Amino acid sequence: MSTIERFNEELMTTGRHGMQDLIECMSDGGFYEAPCSGAHHLAEEGGLLIHSLNVLDAARALNSVWGHEVTDDSLTIIALLHDLGKMGDHGKPNYVENYLTGGKRSEKKPFTTNSELVYIPHEVRSVMIAERYIHLTEEEERA
Repeated sequence: MSTIERFNEELMTTGRHGMQDLIECMSDGGFYEAPCSGAHHLAEEGGLLIHSLNVLDAARALNSVWGHEVTDDSLTIIALLHDLGKMGDHGKPNYVENYLTGGKRSEKKPFTTNSELVYIPHEVRSVMIAERYIHLTEEEERA
């Protein structure tokens, strides 16, 4: 199973109404190709997808240790969608390739924030995008 297939299957298992539409939005919006950051963790094509699955795996491993068990459906939504806003919005990616004055791509910071996208913290954008398609509980919004 590919990484994208696993990601989509995990989201669909939540049974949340509207999830298929959200997945289509993510596919069309470049979520699967987006980097996770401009210069730090997984600043590479597809980094956001990998990061989100890593968070899900870690959250599942820690869930019982936290002393406040979260349902697997909520945990899946929280983990996989927490950085949803990093894909961008309104047809504009959040990150674009960072080219230096000489035309060479920066090695230290390969991506930069897209100046054509109105700035909203990615955490807020994540909730806004998700709630266009699925209902989030209060706890899921805050997480």
